Amino acid sequence: MKKLELSLAAVYILFYLLLLMIASEIMVFIEPQYYKNFFDGLWWAIVTASTVGYGDVYPHTYWGKVVAIVIIMGGAVAVAAFTALITTRLIEKKIFSKKGYEMLDDLQKHLVICGFKTPREEVLESFKRHYGENIVIVYPELLPELENLLQKHNLKFAKGEYNDEAVLKEANIQKADKVMILNMHDEFADARVLETVIVIRSLNPNIYMIAEITDPKYENYLLNFRT
Repeated sequence: MKKLELSLAAVYILFYLLLLMIASEIMVFIEPQYYKNFFDGLWWAIVTASTVGYGDVYPHTYWGKVVAIVIIMGGAVAVAAFTALITTRLIEKKIFSKKGYEMLDDLQKHLVICGFKTPREEVLESFKRHYGENIVIVYPELLPELENLLQKHNLKFAKGEYNDEAVLKEANIQKADKVMILNMHDEFADARVLETVIVIRSLNPNIYMIAEITDPKYENYLLNFRT
């Protein structure tokens, strides 16, 4: 629900900006003697929406005042939505950049799961019985369901492609005990898994790896990287 609200806030802000553009044109049409061009209308719309109210330009007609009322009422909601959006992003950045990344440096003998987007609760609980909260999930983006999972189970997160050496180092793969590489099931998924195995083995020769592939032809390549 939290992410849905954020998405609606962003959509509302975009529609409100569009409304300001339309209102600017409307004012030029209904009060051409006061709003000589689009910029005059936009200037008035922005000043009105921001509640600055310089008073250099203002509506004189009935319909002009109606447009102003709509902009003012919509602006109050837009400011609240924008504030909520920015505040939440800053909090999210603090939680998952500082808490998430800085805590990874202290991990040892942990489990790294690459591509664990929406795991079943019972599967995750089985991992936690052995590793507790010493689990790092590596995924390209922080999706709503993944964020909820991290918060609920107090897990760690490294954002990025799991075949990226820098991202794996952020997950402290050098000190990890085990890594699971799950297939993303796209066009180059198996090749990405194989590349990830090579990178991980170069960073941690003794780590225990579990890699998921869909094409059997990659099996022999993977077997060559067994410890």
